[in-house]
Amino acid sequence: MENSSKKEKFSAILLVVSAVMILFAPYKSDSTLTLHTELLGTIFKYSIYAFAILNTIIIIFPYIKGKKLSMTNLLQVLPMLAYFLLSSFYTYDNKFVLSGFLFLWLWILYAMAPKEIQLLTFKYLKRVWVIASIFGIIFYLNYILDLFIPYKEVDYYNASSLGVFAKYIDYKFIFLYQETTGGGLISYARLCGFCNEPGYFGTFCAFFLCASCLNLKDKSNIILLIAGFLTYSLGFILIIILFIILKNIKKLKTMVFVVIILLAYFFVLPNITTGNQNIDHLLQRMTITENGLSGDNRSIDEVDILFTYTLENKPLFGYGNNFLKSQSFEGGYATYKSYVIQYGIIGCLLFWGLLFYAAIYKNTKNFYVIIFILIYFIDIYQRPNIMYFQYQIMLFGGILYLEEIVKNKKLKKTDENMIEVTEVAEHLS
Repeated sequence: MENSSKKEKFSAILLVVSAVMILFAPYKSDSTLTLHTELLGTIFKYSIYAFAILNTIIIIFPYIKGKKLSMTNLLQVLPMLAYFLLSSFYTYDNKFVLSGFLFLWLWILYAMAPKEIQLLTFKYLKRVWVIASIFGIIFYLNYILDLFIPYKEVDYYNASSLGVFAKYIDYKFIFLYQETTGGGLISYARLCGFCNEPGYFGTFCAFFLCASCLNLKDKSNIILLIAGFLTYSLGFILIIILFIILKNIKKLKTMVFVVIILLAYFFVLPNITTGNQNIDHLLQRMTITENGLSGDNRSIDEVDILFTYTLENKPLFGYGNNFLKSQSFEGGYATYKSYVIQYGIIGCLLFWGLLFYAAIYKNTKNFYVIIFILIYFIDIYQRPNIMYFQYQIMLFGGILYLEEIVKNKKLKKTDENMIEVTEVAEHLS
């Protein structure tokens, strides 16, 4: 990273700033937060386009001058191109909709960028996440301990569609999600960071930790772990647990421990109460019921029925983009089922399959990278809308970050072995 050129660092910074702007909760069109204004939206939108133009000059122009396109770069472009074409041209009402052009542009820029820029982008985004986590932990403690830092309470952006009484605890740049259930008797708070949902922030915390091999000797990872727990995100917990299991799958003692934990999960967890409303709520969401995972609230009954109907009648290609919107459902789209309904099994395999192949390409020899890729795609069950620029940084940047960590560990072991050999040789002489 120290050897990176100023141009590479500048390009990575532009990509990170663009990603943070896109993720920033007040930028969302339906945001209820105090910083949300049309002016902010306009400034952010044109800034992202300006940054994309600058990065086009930095990243794309060398290809025009004769730089060769590698198979790795090409494979990373194809998944988003397939998704863009499907979502734009394969529509329910047969109308062309230019769906997600900015995300396609940003995706292509990151895909075409050299590995140095891709890795730097991931590292810089992790730094931003750590800083947001530090402030998030401080503001979370301020809220639950009722300290001196001021905040505002505003309505949560989609509380009505969720059927809950929920509010944002608004610290301008960092936010908490506060929900009241049980007829007003149970109230709990969750950290959102600068994102509009705690699950979003928690999921990214988990991926950063997995890309770091859960190395808690690194203080930044401890911060991410604490922040992840404060999101009380089901996705965060499941990703971390799954990574630990897969990471240690070859160790017999660990697998015995895993079996014990699973038995406890099925027979003990449903009966646990801690007295902490947040923890009890999270434990309740992790309970397995006859309908599946209790916390799986990504879908609604109407979407579940349509999913079954699609598999029976139009399983291969689905009904086309915007079909669910035409049904006037409130919510229930944040599920893999909505993608199958609209694009069918073939369509989903096309963009998700291409993305998986691009990720696994030339990465089959690194055990930790394979685990990271598997977890990333398993998480589609919980958060399927991964065809966005920020998720691309997490996947391909995370792979490069893991490769660097594994490489440095091997070099360190080699250096240690060389030192031992040298010491022995000196002793003998």
